[in-house]
Amino acid sequence: MDRPVVLSHRTARLFYHAPLRHSVLSSNRDYGISELGISSREVASRIQRFLADCGIPNEHLSEIDVIVAMDFMRIDSSVFCPHSFGSLLTERDVHELVPGLCVVCEELCFLQAASSLDALRLSELGYKLCGMYETSLSHDGSLGFTSRPPLTSRSSIQLYLEQHAGFKGVKKARKALARVRDHSRSPMETALAMMICLPRRLGGLGYRGIDMNVRIEIPEHLRTITTSNHLEVDIYAAQKHIGIEYDGEVHAPAQQRARDAERHTVLAALGIRTHVITRVQFSEQLALHRALNAVALDLNIPVDSSAAFQDAQNKLRLHFIREWKRANGSE
Repeated sequence: MDRPVVLSHRTARLFYHAPLRHSVLSSNRDYGISELGISSREVASRIQRFLADCGIPNEHLSEIDVIVAMDFMRIDSSVFCPHSFGSLLTERDVHELVPGLCVVCEELCFLQAASSLDALRLSELGYKLCGMYETSLSHDGSLGFTSRPPLTSRSSIQLYLEQHAGFKGVKKARKALARVRDHSRSPMETALAMMICLPRRLGGLGYRGIDMNVRIEIPEHLRTITTSNHLEVDIYAAQKHIGIEYDGEVHAPAQQRARDAERHTVLAALGIRTHVITRVQFSEQLALHRALNAVALDLNIPVDSSAAFQDAQNKLRLHFIREWKRANGSE
């Protein structure tokens, strides 16, 4: 083939979740994808080998999504599923992986996802791209997550969408991005933020005025009640002085409970009311509903106890519960 292949759409999303991709890229192995004179079928086979080495299960590799600049630039192989970009690709649109193979940038990956993901999963993808963690798909189908720097930011995606305003999916992508926040540290923090930010028709509280993992400086006059010079709040509604935190520890040790109590004392002294949502509450529909009702009251937004809203909220809760079960390998 006489030009690099660019992974896109579902295949790009799989690559960004591949658990071994960093070690494969750091090995600097040349998979021969750019070799002259080989058939498209052989190119596809070598790309499949690369993606399998990155940790993507073979059952996801029977079809490879790739992007081409224009409709007439088709790739002659049944393995490749080509998508037209509608414009010339530039180095700002792609990242080179190995010689002859690129992947669309994170911002374009988000835009492309608008054509296939629903509003919930598109917002969730945004949190993952802008967050400080990544979920990884293992060979047994379970999910795990590890810490890492953000792949992009909400502002970078927003700028990319503005620069490609006429492209398919931009309107839907903008709506989903409005519910995304930077700096989530885990899938559980993402779940809690989405339960607050998503529109009510999807089961959220519809409140957008939050930021995540906000650093709160401790003034000198409060240093006598804590050893810390700052605290970080998982979710912070600055205009309302409300903090919301996720606690996944079912049986936290006494020392951890003492640190948590000190945190809440300091935040209270700063005039910040805190709500703690636990894993146990997430596991019970009515318990979570009551906890989020308390958050809504403090945020001074309407509390919706209608059957329709509770059903939507529970469907959203179950979505996250299923993801956590997969992460623990129990589903």
